Amino acid sequence: NSKKTRFLNQTKIELGLTNVTVISSRIEQYRPQTRHTTVLSRAFASLADFITLAGPYCTVEGRLLALKGSYPDAELSALPAGYQLVAVHTLDVPGLDAERHLVHVAPAKEAA
Repeated sequence: NSKKTRFLNQTKIELGLTNVTVISSRIEQYRPQTRHTTVLSRAFASLADFITLAGPYCTVEGRLLALKGSYPDAELSALPAGYQLVAVHTLDVPGLDAERHLVHVAPAKEAA
């Protein structure tokens, strides 16, 4: 929604992030002109759906980052073909008594 987009744009300005683009769109309607090195999402239905929809917009050397609540065991075991788990980071959010994780997935590297 526009409130979250405004917050992210203000954060981008405050931190001086010149290489960040905030997109306020459903991914189903998003049609970028180029691929991105990092695609980040929060509150997405499932990790597999996120990868399936966002993966085509990520460069071969890029990464997909998904914010999740509880550790996503079941979702991690169902990654779409062509993608590999890089890491799952546990996040400590001050003032929040709940689990939060950042899942880092990347296009699978071809065997040499």
